[in-house]
Parts: sequence; C-alpha cells; structure tokens
Amino acid sequence: MLVALLIGLLAFFVNIGSVGPMIQADEGSYLANAAAIAGYRNDMASSYHAGYSLILAPLFKLGLEPSQIWVGVKVVNTALLILTVLMLGLLAKALYPEASFGDRLLGVVLTSLYPMWVVMVGYAFAQIAFVPFYLIVVYFFYRGVVSSAYLWWLLLGFAAAYVYWIHPMGMPVILAVFLASLYWARVSGRYGGAFLSIFGIVVGVIVYKALFLPWLYDKMTISELPPHLHYPDASLVLSRLLHRFSSVDGALRHASILGGHVFYLILGTLGLVVVGIWSLISWFISGFGSPQLQKVKAAIALLLLGGLLGALALSVLAMFGAERLDHWIYGRYVEGVLAPILLVGAMTRSWRQGILWAVPIAFASAALLSIGLGSYKHTAPFNVSTFWQEFFIRECGLWVWLLVGISIVVLVQLLPKKIALLGVIAFFVFNITLHIQYHAQNSKGAARRALAAEQIRQLYKPGTCIGFDLDGFSSYEKSVFWFDYGFKLYDYHLMRLDYDRWLASCDGPFFSYDRSLLDDARVVPIVSSPHGGPTLFAKAASFPIKQSDIYPINVNYFQPHLLKILSNGWYEVEATHVWSTKEAILKLPVPARCQKVSCEFRLFFNVYGASKQRPVTVHFGRLVDRLVQPIQSLNVVSSELLQFNFPAQSRSTEVLVISVPDAISPQALSGGKDARVLGIALRTIEVNESSL
Repeated sequence: MLVALLIGLLAFFVNIGSVGPMIQADEGSYLANAAAIAGYRNDMASSYHAGYSLILAPLFKLGLEPSQIWVGVKVVNTALLILTVLMLGLLAKALYPEASFGDRLLGVVLTSLYPMWVVMVGYAFAQIAFVPFYLIVVYFFYRGVVSSAYLWWLLLGFAAAYVYWIHPMGMPVILAVFLASLYWARVSGRYGGAFLSIFGIVVGVIVYKALFLPWLYDKMTISELPPHLHYPDASLVLSRLLHRFSSVDGALRHASILGGHVFYLILGTLGLVVVGIWSLISWFISGFGSPQLQKVKAAIALLLLGGLLGALALSVLAMFGAERLDHWIYGRYVEGVLAPILLVGAMTRSWRQGILWAVPIAFASAALLSIGLGSYKHTAPFNVSTFWQEFFIRECGLWVWLLVGISIVVLVQLLPKKIALLGVIAFFVFNITLHIQYHAQNSKGAARRALAAEQIRQLYKPGTCIGFDLDGFSSYEKSVFWFDYGFKLYDYHLMRLDYDRWLASCDGPFFSYDRSLLDDARVVPIVSSPHGGPTLFAKAASFPIKQSDIYPINVNYFQPHLLKILSNGWYEVEATHVWSTKEAILKLPVPARCQKVSCEFRLFFNVYGASKQRPVTVHFGRLVDRLVQPIQSLNVVSSELLQFNFPAQSRSTEVLVISVPDAISPQALSGGKDARVLGIALRTIEVNESSL
C-alpha cells in the first residue's frame, strides 16, 4: 500500500506540467460525457464509451472552473493508478504464493512503472481506468476458480461488462472471460459459476446499450442533431473485413500492421512480454491432467492470453487505415491488457528460456512491418509510450530501430535476472521522462487554443447559448476547437448551429470559420482564435463596438476589428504580433474625429532577419484607385522595434501596402523548421491627432 501511494504521488507530481486536455477528440469527448452525466447538458454525443466518464462526473458536479476540474482529473487518475498497483500486489500474492515478498515487490514495482499508465495520469484517456478494472476482472476470475462462492462469478460478469463500459476494447475481455469461464466449468465440472459470469456480462452490457446510452445521448444532443458516431455498426465492420481479406493487398496490410504491433510490444517491454506469454502457454499446457493448482493457472492463462490476442486483433483491424507511424505500431489499445502479462514475465523464474524467443520474433515482426510501412505522417507518441526511438532516431528507419532496440533486449538477457529487472525499470523510467517532457510542452500549446472560450467566461454567464458553425467540422484540424471549447464551456450550452438558426434562436456568441461574416453588419467579431481556430462573433445589437474605439490596437487574439484590418498577405495572428508575407495589405478605418483634426497613423513593428550584414528594405505605399502611391522606404539593419508614421487622408479607409522584397523564411535563413516567408511582425497600430 505504501508503494502504491508513493508511485501514485510521484506520477501526479511529474504530470504537473499537463495543464489541460491536449488530444482531441478523445479527451474532449470523455470530459463531455462526464459533464453530461453530472447534469450539464451539451451537444457532444459521440461513440466514446462513458465508463471512465462516470468516474470523472463528480468533479463536474462540484461546479468548479475548468482549470480546477483538470487538476481533479489528475487526482482521479492518480487514484486509478494506485488501484492498479494494489491489484497487481493482490495478483502477485495470489499467483505466486511461494515467492518472497521482495520478489513480488520487485515484480509489482516494475509492472506499475510501465510508461503507458504513468503517463496517462496526465491525460483524460479511458485507458487509465481500463487497466485497474481489467486487473479486477482477472482477480475476480481467480477468486471464482479457487472458491466455491458464486458471488465472485457474478462480480466477475459485472466487472467484465464495466470494462466494456470504459472502452470498446472491453469486448475482447468479455470474450476471454466467456471462453475461460467455460473452460473452467469443463475441467472442474461446475457450470454455475460460468452461467453467473455470463449472466452478469449480459445484464451489464444491456444496461449500458439499452438504458444508459440513450439517456446519455438525450443529454448530449441539445441541438437535436444526431450524435457524431465514428464507430461503424457491426454489419458495416463485417462487410469491410470481408472486402479487405478478399484481396491479397488487404491481407498483407493487416499482416504488416500486426507485425508492427508485435515489434513495438517486444522492443517496448525489452522482451518481457514474450517471457510472460511463454510462461502462460506453459501454464495452459501443464493444466491438462494435472493437480488442481495447475488447472487454476491454466484457466488464468487462457483468460490472459485470450484478452491479449483479442485486443491485438481488434487493434490491428482498427488501424487498417494507418497513416501515422504510431498507427502501424499502435500500443495504447493492447497495453490495456498488458499489465498481468508483464507481471507474470517479471515473476517467471526461467527468465532466459522465454526471453530467448524475443530476438527472432522481433526480427520476424519487423520483416512483416516492412511489407507495408512506407511513408507516414507524424507520430502521436502517447500511443506508443515505450517507442523511445521516436525522440532520437526516428529518421533512421525501421531496421535501425530494430537493431538498436534488440541490442538493449540482448543486453538485458545477459544480465542476472534481478539486475535485468532493475534495468527494465530504468528503461521504463527513461521513457516516462521523455513523454512527460513532450506532454508538458505540448499541453501548454494546446491550452492556448481555448483562449476564446476563456473570453466567453468573462463576458457571458454560465448557461448562455453559444453557437458553433457546422462548417467548423470540415476537417479534423478545425473540429478540435469544438472539443476544446466543449470542456472550457461545459456549463454553457455550446451547440452545433448554422448562422441563420443562431441568429434566430441563440442568445450568446457564435463561433464560425466563415470570413464573409466580417462584412455582415448584423455581427461583430470579438476574438480571433489562435492556431487557426474559428472567429468568435456577437450580435451587433447586443454587443455594440464603436469604430472610434478600435485604436490603439495592440496585436493579439482579442482585437475585434483586427481581422477586418488584416487583408491579403498576413499569417495567423499570434499572442503579441502578426507576421506579413513579402507583400501585405492593411485596411485601416479612419476615425471620424480625423475629419475635423489632422491625424497620422503609427505602426510599430520588427523586420525579420534584418542585420548589418543583411540589410532589409521595407516599402510603404498607399493604394489609391488600384495604384500604389509610394510613401516611404526604410532600410533596416536590426530586428529592434521600429516605428513608421504616415498621415491619414480624408477618406473612410486607408489602404496601406507593405512590401519586403528580401523577406526570407527561418528555414532558409538559419535552418529552422518554420518555412513561412516572413516580412514584418506588426505589433501595434495607433492614431495620433493634432489640431489643424
């Protein structure tokens, strides 16, 4: 218990840098489910299962601020990790009663520090709940086969059903429980337990599918639009599978993805998964015609092997459309059932007999993976938490990953077992460190996506209707903002609405990617979302903003007229500035007061890449009747803040043309990753007036 608390607290504190949900739509959907269960109706019904959300729901019931809820999510996740460690301790004592306390403790600590569930403390992913509840399933099965009490079998059925409530990967667990229960009934001659476990499963799944899910969807479709379901129905899945396996290419692709999964699991556990599987196969084989204890172990082996093979098969089928590298070697789904197998591997006495198989299987799996793996997009590291190669030698390719990884496996194989297990622990801690650093950095970037939602919380009361234009779902990159806002505005009524319906029926603001609304007099822009997000609009009648109020403009996301001013040639607005391309246009409204007094505009900016060794010329001109009238040219020799003044003429709008012929990208100038050609960084626009 002390070790469980220590591991849990360490996991909580190393995940301090996780400041909010980062991976959409997964985290956003689980959090939206939790908010709906707590009584906050929303419009975010999805295929994501709600068992984990049920555990998080009390956090929303407290009515906390989103930032406080996120801390609570990590506290709940820490409790689930502590439960994982405790269940591993119970299983170690149950399966290895003859082992010393020190050996059991070493096996439990090693398994508890497997990176996936430690890293998941900082995310809102269902796997952090899946792992301990799967271990509960395994423990209940063990108690069922060693005890004459039928209560354990009934609890087993309910626990297996709840694992399905948590994630669809619960279906392979259910099938494994079904198979192992029937096996035990056959070898023991007692069928009552198997019947009760199946009864519990059926009741639990029916309650979820027929009662709980419709109730939840009713709370999560307030726009009366259908749920966004990304899991296809069973008939469509079967049709797709038949089509895939009817062709050689389809079958080979599945085989290649299977190879990728096995490749990842072997290298990512330093062969420990092979030791565990080898031991379980030995248990199962020795169970035939053996004493009762061996039959118990054989039944448990069947449960664990069935769960692993089922999860592996379902993950391979789900990743058929692999585009990213982590899709080919996907670990997160299979890792949900990995903990007891790693424990068995760590507790196995005949260490080398099992680990010897890791090397040839790794080479065979890499060969399979190489059949299909060609070009791929970026990697999402949290799906492959022990693939350390991503951070160091990703560009070297598959065979270098294999050779370096298998060298570490061989080194572990040559060490005495206890030292080898300590080496595995060190390897796991190393991977945890890589992912914690990655997550802390990227979660802060993701948090900035929700700045517009934070502005809403300052301007409008909870419960206000907020519209989100349906066009925002035209791509994944755009749709992530829907989930970001869903969490930040969990106590508002964020709804999928088109523009006309929003105007007619919604009393709050409106998110839209439609730039033509900038010219619609019925609305005014409030916030320009960072990272390519939608603009937040308000009804002009209820949110009047006078044109004379727009200056001075300090460039940031919260300048309501900035999007109208930035015409052609500008990149996305950033926190304190906006970059121009080689040529950019500003449409500057002239304040009405400048009709009575003389005014001049003042622009404050920096020039990218300017130095004494590389002077950069910036040309300013006024666009009149489609012709550019030169105003001034500046020869810039530093990146310091500059000021440019020019008089305002007696017209409603000044159109300023800014040209930087020598603009260059950071990539071309210094070898950076940014390929944008950058001219000036506009920071402030002011209007200075003086009496005529």
